[in-house]
Amino acid sequence: MDTALIKKLLLERLSHCSKGAFEAQVEPNIPPKHLEKVKKSFGITDERVLGLIDTSLFGRGKNGIVFTEKGVYFKDVLCDLKIRHYTDDWRPGEDTAFDSLGIKPDNALIDTFAVTGLMDAIVYGLSGQLDTVPLPQTVKPAADAPAPEGIAEHTPSDSTQKADAEDDDDDDNDDDVGLLDLFGVILDVTSDPSEE
Repeated sequence: MDTALIKKLLLERLSHCSKGAFEAQVEPNIPPKHLEKVKKSFGITDERVLGLIDTSLFGRGKNGIVFTEKGVYFKDVLCDLKIRHYTDDWRPGEDTAFDSLGIKPDNALIDTFAVTGLMDAIVYGLSGQLDTVPLPQTVKPAADAPAPEGIAEHTPSDSTQKADAEDDDDDDNDDDVGLLDLFGVILDVTSDPSEE
């Protein structure tokens, strides 16, 4: 495997896969003690870990996403460990992080779409097609772009705009953590400390 290519893509894109305060770490900037916890928790014995996002509380290495030289591992509190190998298990443009890894689009910690794009880029890169295959764009259309034909443009009334603005102000104070993720944090905190 071309580990240099995978590390390059992880350096460029792995941080976009995290939605919260969980830091993306790429080799050689993964502390050895933390790396050992992650490898043990994810059952990684004969692969080199190139990058990870540890979503477990206090960095215990029990949950998150791990990229090795051969594939990706994902484990969350509410789902079993999922493993997908780059060249054997992932079909770019067809597979998604939701279908293949079980990362739900509403996951408050990991961005499903960013992981899908990263996996596609890795597989295209390993097959030598990264420069020839267009990757999905995440650019939003301009606000003044005309509506597609057959779709009526709708301008909300002033009262609707005011209500939307008030709702936006309230959303600024909301946390990004969903109920299921909060449940996972509680489970992680209450786990048996003798496991370490």
